[in-house]
Amino acid sequence: MPAASTNVKHVSQSGYTEIHICGNLTFSGTGTISGLTPSTDTVIVIENGGLVFANEANVTARRTSIVLAGNNSGVSSTPIMFWPNGTGKKATLDISTSTGAGATAGSSNGNPWKGMAIYQHPSINIDQDLKPGSSIVVDGIVYLSKAKLTVGGNINYGASACSKLVAGEFTLNGNVALKQDATSCAALGVIQFYQAPVAAVAGAAGNALQSSYLTK
Repeated sequence: MPAASTNVKHVSQSGYTEIHICGNLTFSGTGTISGLTPSTDTVIVIENGGLVFANEANVTARRTSIVLAGNNSGVSSTPIMFWPNGTGKKATLDISTSTGAGATAGSSNGNPWKGMAIYQHPSINIDQDLKPGSSIVVDGIVYLSKAKLTVGGNINYGASACSKLVAGEFTLNGNVALKQDATSCAALGVIQFYQAPVAAVAGAAGNALQSSYLTK
């Protein structure tokens, strides 16, 4: 974790860690942000900048939410997530969302970002282009509600099998493998509103059912 400085602020929260970055946050090398089995959540808020992946970066983030916020005037005309681009260049982010779980079983730490792996505030509305060398393994929600998302690389579900993608417009030029398991999503703090299956229309052949999931 980056130490507190002029451009890095550690905000005191009860039950989870919150760090604010002013400007770009660059991931490079191979390693974890908070360890492979952290006992608490981490929330990283990036303001007036973007998330930059150096070539060959391979970063693991467990119980982590990355929030892209602020006016981001410095990156208003380019993606807010910068991936290496060019022959042979690549980067990987393996992220599992913060869960909101407290120190004792069944308790909450009050983290409002639980369930969100990557969240771009709708007011920013910067389109995202995940280059061919990009790879995201995600458990939780990638929320880009008003942005155009172009995937040229890979987005895959993680070990917990709860991956969700929210985008204003979606173009697939690469590979996407997403999976949702209700029990796993509940454990990760991904709140869902579920409508139970209902019987097929009276008089119709067969016994087809329909159901729906909505994400809060």
